[in-house]
Amino acid sequence: MFPVSRYYGDDENQNCSGDEVVEKNMRRLLSKIKLRSEKLEKTNNDSTSSKIVAKPENHSHTTVLDEDSYIEKSKVKKKRKKHNVVGGQNEVQINTNDVEMVDRLNVTSETPNRGDDSSGEAEDFGTSEHTTDVSQVFPVIGDFKFKKKSKVKRVLPEWLAKPSVISVDLKNLVVSVDDIPGLDEIFRNNLKKKNILHYFPVQAQVIPWLLDSMERSLQFPPCDICVSAPTGSGKTLAYVLPILQALRSSRTGQIQALVVLPVQDLAAQVASVFHSYSTGSGLKIHLSSGSLPLPEDRTKLLRQRLGVGWECLVDILVTTPGRLVEHLYSTPGFSLGHLRYLVIDEADRIVDNIQNNWLHHLDLHITSCPLLTLHNLNTLPRRPQKLLFSATLSIDPEKLSQLNLFQPRLFTSVVEATKDQGGEGEFIGKFTTPAELQEHMVRCTQVVKPLVLYRLITREGWRRVLVFTHSSRTGHQLTGVLATLAHNTQQPFTVAEISAECSPKTREATLLRFAAGNIDVLVSTDALARGMDIPDVCCVVSYDMPKYIKGYIHRAGRSGRAGQPGLAVTMVTHTQVGIFQQMLQTAGKQGNVTELVVDEEELKLLEEPYKEALKELKTLTQGEQEKQLQKTKSLKRVTSSKLMSRKRKKKNNGNTSSSKKIKT
Repeated sequence: MFPVSRYYGDDENQNCSGDEVVEKNMRRLLSKIKLRSEKLEKTNNDSTSSKIVAKPENHSHTTVLDEDSYIEKSKVKKKRKKHNVVGGQNEVQINTNDVEMVDRLNVTSETPNRGDDSSGEAEDFGTSEHTTDVSQVFPVIGDFKFKKKSKVKRVLPEWLAKPSVISVDLKNLVVSVDDIPGLDEIFRNNLKKKNILHYFPVQAQVIPWLLDSMERSLQFPPCDICVSAPTGSGKTLAYVLPILQALRSSRTGQIQALVVLPVQDLAAQVASVFHSYSTGSGLKIHLSSGSLPLPEDRTKLLRQRLGVGWECLVDILVTTPGRLVEHLYSTPGFSLGHLRYLVIDEADRIVDNIQNNWLHHLDLHITSCPLLTLHNLNTLPRRPQKLLFSATLSIDPEKLSQLNLFQPRLFTSVVEATKDQGGEGEFIGKFTTPAELQEHMVRCTQVVKPLVLYRLITREGWRRVLVFTHSSRTGHQLTGVLATLAHNTQQPFTVAEISAECSPKTREATLLRFAAGNIDVLVSTDALARGMDIPDVCCVVSYDMPKYIKGYIHRAGRSGRAGQPGLAVTMVTHTQVGIFQQMLQTAGKQGNVTELVVDEEELKLLEEPYKEALKELKTLTQGEQEKQLQKTKSLKRVTSSKLMSRKRKKKNNGNTSSSKKIKT
């Protein structure tokens, strides 16, 4: 039904029969096989990249291919695919009896049968004329060479790439109090009363810059600044003095400066600095935090006058994020329309943990103004100048973008010039500690940590030691063990603790006793790790290793402040040594920490007192647990009795109402 047209070659072979055409083609193929074998012998002697191990036999036969040869050719085609890769050189091992069929297969698969020699030679596999490397035809497994990725260079904005460098040398002070002419005599006298005769490096650079920007702010919007300097280098005074100087000459009866701090203790400390250096200026400073109830706080912040409305009683407001949001939405008459300065101290913590999204609410409150026109150009309130301060300020453009900074300027003490950067600093993620601070590490097991700490305190003669723990429970247990050891070994020193469970009054009293020298060892959580200025701290001990490098920097910064010598010791277990060293390496501080050693013989002498202290601690904790259970039970009884009384009242009210209905 369907005619089948077969192809027997080119036009010159049309008169020949099919068998004759096949025979002619086979002759041509065999002649090409001879040429291939000669070329293969030459290339095997010269090339080292690929070797085809084969010894062809006699190829002089000219028999016509039959059905058996086609079957044999299909078998050899499967064998041809099996080859080995040895030592980077591709060796294809073929059986010597099958070389004929392999070559025929290569030729027939690579070139179509055109029936003439004028069409060109087939592509030779493994010859020097075309392809000498087998890896170019077949992929070689395991022969990939992975190149090391080049380090990606940061592309930072110009204000981050070229910061103003702050010195960390707090001993060789050059700039005196009288060298900055922009400050009034009142503030210079207040500094001298506090025995401050020279400015620290951060103050000597930031204060003149802020005073100059305040003078130019009458014509142009002021630029924002970010200051990253070590703990205890005088960052608080660097923004307190310029703000006092600027607001003394322009009092409007409104809040003009807002200082936001993460915790209540730090806010109280900053407010006390404002009060101490503002004497004689007439400025009013108010601390608004959770230590006061909100209604009482409103009375000190605002008052209402007949015929006038709400009157602000404060020029400078020091607050926390939570209390600020409460005033923005629940305090009538509270306004920040005349705000000139927004100070964010400990900016890295506030940026990372934006409590109640206070920054968003503050921006909405400040920037709520009509469209800019020529008519209201001079009447619209200007944007406040933002001042960011922290010892571990994250110079990350993505995080800083949420602060909406205007033409910012960076002052930092962490700059390491490199050749690749052309003198620009590589400071992202690196922090500095005071130059006068000595840093050490102690290895010990978790079981003997209290004993090792006790031995270090008694052996080195440390006093005014500040010990940091992760939790209040650990701090409470450590306080009991240290007090018992000091009592049993007749080497007395006083131990106290501070935690979130303590009331504000007890915390304040304990800090005053510790600053006066009445307490030798103070155990605390990280509540005292940030920004707290505790004078004359001899040593800071991290009983529990900090989780992040920022925690280590802030803990260590409680000692060695204002140019005084200090000591920071971190206690780590044997499994934490590598983690701690890696954490220091990320901040560029791996060479600053040395190791303190406590011998086992020293601990053996204290083995018996330590066991007795642990027993006393066990009995003490059991007694405290029983007391806590009794308190909870009594609270449950009180609450249940209140609920029962409420139910009885409801029943009585229901009975009386039903009886009244019946009477009516």
